[in-house]
Amino acid sequence: MVSVLRKLLCVGMVVLLSAQPADARVSHAKRIAITIDDAPSPSTPLFTGQQRALSIIDHLRKSDAPPIGVFAIGNHVVNFGTEQLKLYGLAGHAICNHTYSHRSLKNCSAEDYVRDIQKAEKLLKEMPGYAHLFRYPYLDEGYPAQTQKVNSALKDLGYTNARITINNCDYYMSHILQKERHAGKRIDYEKLRTVYLQVMLECVEYFDGWFDLQGKQSMNHVLLMHSNDLTALYIGDLVQALRDRGWTIISIHDAYKPVPEDFKNIPSKIVETNSANPARARNSPKGMSVRYLVELFRQEKVFVDVRPGETYTASN
Repeated sequence: MVSVLRKLLCVGMVVLLSAQPADARVSHAKRIAITIDDAPSPSTPLFTGQQRALSIIDHLRKSDAPPIGVFAIGNHVVNFGTEQLKLYGLAGHAICNHTYSHRSLKNCSAEDYVRDIQKAEKLLKEMPGYAHLFRYPYLDEGYPAQTQKVNSALKDLGYTNARITINNCDYYMSHILQKERHAGKRIDYEKLRTVYLQVMLECVEYFDGWFDLQGKQSMNHVLLMHSNDLTALYIGDLVQALRDRGWTIISIHDAYKPVPEDFKNIPSKIVETNSANPARARNSPKGMSVRYLVELFRQEKVFVDVRPGETYTASN
């Protein structure tokens, strides 16, 4: 799965670059928009679906973050209720189309896929903050003939293809969290926060470095995240950590527009030599490796066994 996503991401990166005007690719602007896929999401032992949405919204509000893109799955809205998705729209965030059934385009016909997009649109367009932004589930844009048909339909429907530039495996880190929580382990939330931020920032720096190697730095980055408990816990910390490293958080509504003239010649607050560029050192970010993530959580002792007779609750 990770290797497939990585290949798809590289394709998406190239196409997104081609959409940037040539005169916008002159220097490093360090502008990044935040997006969350697969909303709304079901309850877990740590958060109900509504609590998770409220936590994410509250962290963004306290961080004074601009609108993010919330890419919603239609059948999730039906199964988990519309209220938590409405919360995002009412808070000023953009509700975007992620299809109704969340299928890979390679696994169905282009015609069925377009109908699935339209089915989601009928449901999502009633939400406050609905925006004509679409993202392919699994970042899978299908085979060339399928891609051409779907992209043509998206254009006719008035959608922008909301590709990403920065990927990560936050969904797998969330899987580890849920697995260890289910096993009854105690969660050291401070260590969890530290590891989460380390991995997310490694991925940001890697993919930013990848574009640097292409000589195409003055562009808007788009960060992929997911509607999960880690996002609910630490999105505010991630926003602050990005700002501390010189990033400007931009609105999802500006993400697919040319970089303003005022930002074209703003240097990074952290000057990185070519030898320090993480994209030079490896073919993919460490945070995209499942083995690396499992070992990192183990080494940092994020999850520990509950002692005999000890009472454990999610707040420990």
